[in-house]
Amino acid sequence: MFPEPVDPQRIFVLLETFAVLGPNTAKDATMPRYYFDLRDDKGIALDEEGLELASPRAVRAEAAKSLADMARDAVLSAPPTGGRQTMAIDVRDAGGPVMQLTFWFEIETPASRSQSGDH
Repeated sequence: MFPEPVDPQRIFVLLETFAVLGPNTAKDATMPRYYFDLRDDKGIALDEEGLELASPRAVRAEAAKSLADMARDAVLSAPPTGGRQTMAIDVRDAGGPVMQLTFWFEIETPASRSQSGDH
């Protein structure tokens, strides 16, 4: 149940690495922070907090999840027949825009289709 003894040579290597790389190495290795601004027909909500994400794929996944949540809420609160609604997630980092995901929808019922002349 006792911890394994520490190899003195390993400690020496770690101390040497710290001396070469310096104390800010861990701070410099942080993941980039991305901000997900929500935009719809009513305006824009800026993300002031952001998220630290490790890869472009993780950024896309988070943007898609946010847009899906936004779309679900918009569809559920939309009038039964209304015009097209557009929404987007604008992703940015410290350097500026990174990507934009846009989604639009329009709710149609059989009655609204016959009124517009579409068959």
